[in-house]
Amino acid sequence: MGENPDDGSYIIGDDCLICKAVLFGGANPKYAMASVSGIELCPDVLEGDPNGSFLLTQAALAPCVYRGVHGDYDYVWNITDGSGFAVNMLAPPARAAFASGTDDDCVDEFANQLLECTETDKGTGGEVTITWGNTIHP
Repeated sequence: MGENPDDGSYIIGDDCLICKAVLFGGANPKYAMASVSGIELCPDVLEGDPNGSFLLTQAALAPCVYRGVHGDYDYVWNITDGSGFAVNMLAPPARAAFASGTDDDCVDEFANQLLECTETDKGTGGEVTITWGNTIHP
């Protein structure tokens, strides 16, 4: 969690009950930042670079999910029912550049679990760190 405040000094969103105390110190943020680095795209990928820092917004009807669409990619952070982070390509067919999941809830750091290029797995390597705070908003 590092730089993430646990005092609610940020824009507060809806409650994700499982993680609000464990991860956020009592108040879920409406916005989070995903810092994505080290993803190497497969040679046949035409989409742009998925690495960088991207704003995620808490989903309206699913307060334990944060999502952001940036460039050619959909970035999704799910913090309950096992935490996970995915970077999916927007253009069909369905393909992923990053996928990571764990049985643990309320996780904010991930390593890519895609290990080789396949028809649907189009990125390898990389890591994601999630942050939130009073400077993270649209």
